[in-house]
Amino acid sequence: MVDCELNPKTTKNLVGTLRIMWNSAKAWGYVSHDPFGSLVLLEWDKPEQPAFSPGEIKRIIDASQPPYDTVYWLVAQTGIRRGEVCALDVGHVDLENCTITVGGPAAGGTSTTTKAASQGYSASHPGSPSVCAPS
Repeated sequence: MVDCELNPKTTKNLVGTLRIMWNSAKAWGYVSHDPFGSLVLLEWDKPEQPAFSPGEIKRIIDASQPPYDTVYWLVAQTGIRRGEVCALDVGHVDLENCTITVGGPAAGGTSTTTKAASQGYSASHPGSPSVCAPS
């Protein structure tokens, strides 16, 4: 057997996968015992995600060319994920109500909850005051 050092998070993921497999084998009658019953995993601290400072964000947006400056501004203002940004189209923008809707039927024809919405974020984000200001 090869001795190797695994990150506690990796170990937790591997044990989780093995538990799913073992539970299926148990449900199908192949095994009757539970090797995970008394298993104690190491605690692990979720590392903090690196983030840009407000000044760094402003410099990035100012140095960017259209349309990327708008995309970077939108991500900085709303926190939407890259997949949600890529799925946006003109139908998601409501200039009258000054909102951009993420996910839902307009995103692909099915009504689903976005990751952002399922984690407590608003699915509609306010737009830029300069975009929504009356002309």
